[in-house]
Amino acid sequence: MGPLPPPEQLAKYNEIIPNGAERIMRIAENEQQHSNTTEAKMLNATIWTTRLGQIFGLVIGLTVITLGSICIMIGHDLSGTAMSGLGVTGLVSIFVIGRKRREKDEE
Repeated sequence: MGPLPPPEQLAKYNEIIPNGAERIMRIAENEQQHSNTTEAKMLNATIWTTRLGQIFGLVIGLTVITLGSICIMIGHDLSGTAMSGLGVTGLVSIFVIGRKRREKDEE
């Protein structure tokens, strides 16, 4: 809903429609409440999605590092080092990219 009409016009609405001004105000209040509720839900969904992404990223990264370490322990040094190195590099790069993206968004 757009801006509210000036008080003089609201008074005229009361002459045309019983409790017209109050009904218009109620519509505006309901619309604002709906807007606030929708915005809060969107913000919560964004936060939840971000947290879930961080958790899954951490689990995947730690899994790759652990598997690489196991490979090294059983004698596959090259593949284990590559896996662990890529896991660490992936985790570090994701956190660095995330930080830079947040800084860019804050600007």
